[in-house]
Amino acid sequence: MGQTVERIPKSFTLEFTVLIKQENDDFTALCLDYDIASCGRTADEAFESLVGLVDMYVKDCLSQGEFPIPTRKVPCEVIEEFVSPPHESLELSFLSRRATVPVHARA
Repeated sequence: MGQTVERIPKSFTLEFTVLIKQENDDFTALCLDYDIASCGRTADEAFESLVGLVDMYVKDCLSQGEFPIPTRKVPCEVIEEFVSPPHESLELSFLSRRATVPVHARA
């Protein structure tokens, strides 16, 4: 049997968790729910860039008739690598954010 796809609403809210790390002067944002990453010169820049990439992923899913939006959880080994410093003398700092993004599907 084929997969049942829910009717796509005109608008909905998407929530996801983002982990941001600072390594020297660079910031990297990792979406734990959709396995998408971005970087920037500030935490806000990395976060906003990531939100834009998640938006692109969502629009691509919707254009293919996929709803609800399929999650792609980050594998544990990727998270371990993300939170581990590349060498012992480097200190990393982290913050997490919960993003709530309104999505407007095409009519």
